[in-house]
Amino acid sequence: MPRKTAAAVGANGNLVSGMTLNGTQSTSVLTFNQGNVATTIEFDGPANDPAPEDFVIDLGKKQDTAILDWQGI
Repeated sequence: MPRKTAAAVGANGNLVSGMTLNGTQSTSVLTFNQGNVATTIEFDGPANDPAPEDFVIDLGKKQDTAILDWQGI
């Protein structure tokens, strides 16, 4: 069963983690927006080795910083 949690990344950050429909891979999807930019980052891996939540959040924060720099904010 997928698990959705709020993520402290950008605005309206959400992290959904679980298994692919066929059960062969783990998947984590981070979504957030910053200004007029919407971002989706997906991590897929072996069923028994999902991407660590703190790693996904950390990369999301780095992407958020890059977006802010690009927007000149």
